[in-house]
Amino acid sequence: MNAILLALAVWLGAGDALAQERPKYFNLRYDEDWRVVGDTAKASDKWDPVKHIPLDDAAYLSLGGDARVRYEYFRNPGFGAGRQDSNGYGLQRYMLHGDLRINPWWRVFGQLQHSQESGRTGGPRSFDENKLDVHQAFVDIGSWQTMRHYTALRLGRQELEFPFARLMSVRDGRNTRITFQGGRFIHQTPEWRGAMWVLRPVRIDPNEFDDEWDEARLAAGAAHTHYGFLTPKGNIALTYNLFNNRVARYEQGTAPEHRHGVGARLWGVIGGFDYNYEAVYQFGNFGDAAIRAWDLLSDTGYTWNDVRFQPRLGVRFDITSGDSDPNDNRLENFNPLFAATAYSGLAGLIGPSNAIDLAPSLTVRFDNGANLTFGTAMFWRHRTQDGVYDLDLNLIRSGKNSRSRFVGQQWTLQGNWPLTTHANLAATLSYFDTGRFLRETGAGKNVLYFTVWWNYRI
Repeated sequence: MNAILLALAVWLGAGDALAQERPKYFNLRYDEDWRVVGDTAKASDKWDPVKHIPLDDAAYLSLGGDARVRYEYFRNPGFGAGRQDSNGYGLQRYMLHGDLRINPWWRVFGQLQHSQESGRTGGPRSFDENKLDVHQAFVDIGSWQTMRHYTALRLGRQELEFPFARLMSVRDGRNTRITFQGGRFIHQTPEWRGAMWVLRPVRIDPNEFDDEWDEARLAAGAAHTHYGFLTPKGNIALTYNLFNNRVARYEQGTAPEHRHGVGARLWGVIGGFDYNYEAVYQFGNFGDAAIRAWDLLSDTGYTWNDVRFQPRLGVRFDITSGDSDPNDNRLENFNPLFAATAYSGLAGLIGPSNAIDLAPSLTVRFDNGANLTFGTAMFWRHRTQDGVYDLDLNLIRSGKNSRSRFVGQQWTLQGNWPLTTHANLAATLSYFDTGRFLRETGAGKNVLYFTVWWNYRI
């Protein structure tokens, strides 16, 4: 199986090295709702024959796929508490989808995925392997005149992602993406986009065709986005989220969690300035304790568009609340739900709960489309009585044995190089200098992380 999949990835890239000019419409790209973006009649690409296969006057089939081959290395995983892997390990992910449009009212979408790990000391992590399984399988019942005017009820297994960095993401940085099972209503016009959903996350089980929804967790909510808010390139989004978890774990203990959240995001571009501001407030119950939690995010940058390499200088400041007293009847931990991995980079050492971070960065862009970003992020605990969590809200270190606030500082260099229309090469190098809190509460070695991957998409 491994040899066949690797050969498929090589074959996908064969003959594409000379295709340097990006087609105007990039042969039916998909947006975050897996709707086709582009005009097939005007596209020009070698994969066009499989991207639009007419079946009759009112139906067509589109096929596509994605292959990613990746190398990853950690020195001192778990800040020295994990098993050392001197050689690193390989990660592979392959995805294949079919999109059947029967008429303007019916659509059937299916996607298979296969992800695997090889050579990691201690074996694969929970998100490293998911051998051949159904990643998405849904039916759209609705109407679309164009891709910007769309109304549908989506039923089945599906990805869910909307513009809130702390709440919902497919986590593409990991080897296995997140998917859900349930129903969602979608409506979009050129100025507005709305969605409502009731979904359960799908558990990642490592063997073939064994993934099932997680009966212990439920995600429901609504989101509404207005494009062109205040300025032509300004946007605003509002959201409500409901999250239930029968077995939630924090520094305070383990109990059923029933959490509501309301949030707002404002982002856009004004001249050379780009801005992104988010605020989320959460309330509910954790066992007998009341939940009161929040998140504030500010990410602002300036790009010198008329200067060579178009340098962008940016700074991000983020606070996610932690618990002030694990023995009282209130839980103040912010729950990032299904947040993206970008909070502490692809290394994912620190998660967005009970955390403060300040992260300046500099990005330069090259004429061939490549870009290079250098940045640093400094992390502190918001509440010294609470511990440090990872992206999945697992407690990394308890806060009971230290009152130090500083967790550490991470330096990161990352680059992205689009080789062709379909192929991309990317790499990230990070160094985490542990702070006093980590050194006082257990293993406190500095961490070196490196990853490089090649991706091909049709």
